[in-house]
Amino acid sequence: MSPLYTVFRPHDVDTTYLEHFFKCAYWHSFMNFNGDSGARSDRFSIKDDVFFQMPIPLPYIDEQRKIGELLTRLDHLITLHQRQPFLHSTPEISLTVQLIHPFYTSSWEQRKLGDIADIVGGGTPSTGNQSYWDGDIDWYAPAEIADQIYANSSQKKITGLGYENSSAKMLPPGTVLFTSRAGIGKTAILTRKGCTNQGFQSIVPHRGELDSYFIFSRTEELKRYGELVGAGSTFVEVSGKQMAVMELMMPPTMREQQTIGGFFQQLDNLITLHQRQHFLHSTPDISLSVRLIHPFYTSSWEQRKVSDLAEKTYGGGTPTTSNEAYWNGDIPWIQSSDVVDGKLLGVEPRKWITQDGLNNSAAQRIPGNSIAIITRVGVGKLAFMPYSYATSQDFLSLSKLNAEPLFTVYACYKKLQSELNAVQGTSIKGITKDELLAKNIMVPRYAEQQQIGAFFKQLDNLITLHQRKGKAAVSGCSNDANNSKGVCCKARDFGYKCHKKDEPNRFDA
Repeated sequence: MSPLYTVFRPHDVDTTYLEHFFKCAYWHSFMNFNGDSGARSDRFSIKDDVFFQMPIPLPYIDEQRKIGELLTRLDHLITLHQRQPFLHSTPEISLTVQLIHPFYTSSWEQRKLGDIADIVGGGTPSTGNQSYWDGDIDWYAPAEIADQIYANSSQKKITGLGYENSSAKMLPPGTVLFTSRAGIGKTAILTRKGCTNQGFQSIVPHRGELDSYFIFSRTEELKRYGELVGAGSTFVEVSGKQMAVMELMMPPTMREQQTIGGFFQQLDNLITLHQRQHFLHSTPDISLSVRLIHPFYTSSWEQRKVSDLAEKTYGGGTPTTSNEAYWNGDIPWIQSSDVVDGKLLGVEPRKWITQDGLNNSAAQRIPGNSIAIITRVGVGKLAFMPYSYATSQDFLSLSKLNAEPLFTVYACYKKLQSELNAVQGTSIKGITKDELLAKNIMVPRYAEQQQIGAFFKQLDNLITLHQRKGKAAVSGCSNDANNSKGVCCKARDFGYKCHKKDEPNRFDA
């Protein structure tokens, strides 16, 4: 075997799950950050010892299988030469098939990308001429295209004079920006007209022949093709001519394209937390998504105040940090930096306080199954807490919930995110207890809350691959997994267990 390969035999992990992990952005980011490049841009490697130190999020083995199964099915849909196994597979995906394209036919056809879209490059006005810059025309560079779906506004803008004196081309809304070098294959959909530098070969769909979101959903296919045919001595680059001759299997009608593109758009909108407010307010245009999530959906949602969703609230406080008797106890103590924005279903405690610390501060022992909401530093972040805990003074916790917990945590998060710009404060944005409890949230009947909450949890667990109850890296763990004073034992109390004695900083849920 060539020395270009590293071969390993996995154990205690589902191989399909592992296969999909090595397709995800985390793996590529790890490679980019830890890999080595040589004199040639097409030579990139990673040392074996670095590779085997890479952390991999691993839920329970049955969840791994479900994740691998789901992503494989999605791959079968996106990779059109595999679509027959998907479409004729097991009964449980029949609803997905019907949702994606109820008018499905088997007569897909092969088309060249250049026959159904214009491939447009870009240009850069002279940076030495100030009259070309700081105008009102969006001008994108590859570095600002990341994981977002839409490109709404560029970091740099050019003037009309700069546009006229460069090779930049004006692109209409709906154009799929495609980076052609310095990281081939990053995409975003333009929401308003703009232009790019020369690091793009953007795809401008022909009206009635190519749907923007359909081609955007095939980003990985476009990326693989670009990397395969690209060339260059300084850096790998794919040309517009090369992109134009790329062959794609296509549905015979725009209607099918739009249905498939719309399905993935709905998935993206649901997975992307900052867009979940549109779902929670139940507008007609997302009724299809609603029916997918819970077929017994009704439109009779009601407006309720946050105060109506919980019978009790708790504040927080910080024990004196100079008194060692107050710290390293067995009560998890959460501060704002522990809560990750968008991660709503788990906080890994980094500090613990003693009963004396609790008694001699404003901190309170909060029962499990509460929602911890940051109201000061980092306002807008929150998390569902399945175990008993205490917090700093930056939190207000909702306890003894009167609504389904998972639905409530998503609904509160979206409400706060939508109102961040209205939060009052000077150097630190904040929200008072009364202001928070007075906010209105749209709430369906309880059975629907359960279905919505469960659906979002499945999306978080299966599609985004975020580990809600998986491994936690906790610093300061004793090498003795049975040490009653060690972090291992504390973690065990909250649903974690030590992985191995020789790996004391790893925990499995």
